[in-house]
Amino acid sequence: AFRGAIPSLREWVRSREAAGSTLYSEVRVGDMEDLIAGTIDVIEVTSTGRTILHDFKTKVRGKFGNITNKLPQFKGALSGIQNTMLNKYRIQLSLYKHIIEEKGIQIDALNIVPIEANVGIDNNNEITFSEAEISTSTAPIMTKLQNLEEIPKKTIKKMIEFIAPNHETMMKNDEYNKV
Repeated sequence: AFRGAIPSLREWVRSREAAGSTLYSEVRVGDMEDLIAGTIDVIEVTSTGRTILHDFKTKVRGKFGNITNKLPQFKGALSGIQNTMLNKYRIQLSLYKHIIEEKGIQIDALNIVPIEANVGIDNNNEITFSEAEISTSTAPIMTKLQNLEEIPKKTIKKMIEFIAPNHETMMKNDEYNKV
């Protein structure tokens, strides 16, 4: 379905390697204490030593313009953040950054790599993708996907406390059997 994206993905990789960057793909990260984990699409270490997290996101062609549309309000630790797709991307990458930085590795930037595709439904009611490629749009919304502002560490920590309460305390209190 995404074979059409291969040339633009290959060019994206080659341009970074030509600039002296080293790329690591599909990097699994986790924090056993907080019981959170994820897979980072690409970690780039530039020739100047900067470390950048890249996450690939696919949308229907022309729909990246909707990523700042307001969604129902977040609750709890995230209630002070407007719920938009862009902010959901920021939360995901900020969590990855938190996990890595807790291990002593500095992360310098968070980026979304936008892939756009034509989407349809075939005769079997299956969703189909065609003409997928990394977006080359220079629309202002696309610049918001680069150097994303991270979610404040305090907010990330509160969110982690909410979704992953201290498992040692839960085990001592036999809380797992009560769930």
